[in-house]
Amino acid sequence: MTRVDASPWQVAGGRARPVAVHAEAARAYHMRVVDDVIDERLSPPKSTEAGISFLSDLKSKLGSWDLAFAAYNCGPFGVLGRIARAGGDVGFWDLVDAEMLPEETANYVPTIEAFASSSRTCSVSSLPAPRCDRPSSPGI
Repeated sequence: MTRVDASPWQVAGGRARPVAVHAEAARAYHMRVVDDVIDERLSPPKSTEAGISFLSDLKSKLGSWDLAFAAYNCGPFGVLGRIARAGGDVGFWDLVDAEMLPEETANYVPTIEAFASSSRTCSVSSLPAPRCDRPSSPGI
């Protein structure tokens, strides 16, 4: 996810404070968070491992990668609630077609899928893989 987002835990550039994952959730994925002492959400290796585990858990719970990515973007309970309101047995594109997801999420998932598809294409062709430049973060 680091190639599309600032980080797996969506660290806000410039503020250097995690905005997407509460301390309790970080602890559930074995990261130490102690106010004004340590915050492992800021560690790229630890946050990447936690992000992978979180996505795997979402995929197991929701049954598809596109719903897992949607839940990663707008929150698991947000996606679960929308699935329930839509009748239960629906997929990501059903939610998009019914305009039940935030626009950001409706655009986020295809972006991830397009990047994954282009990366696979590059790996089986002579094309170079997409570059993974570190996002610029003023003041960090």
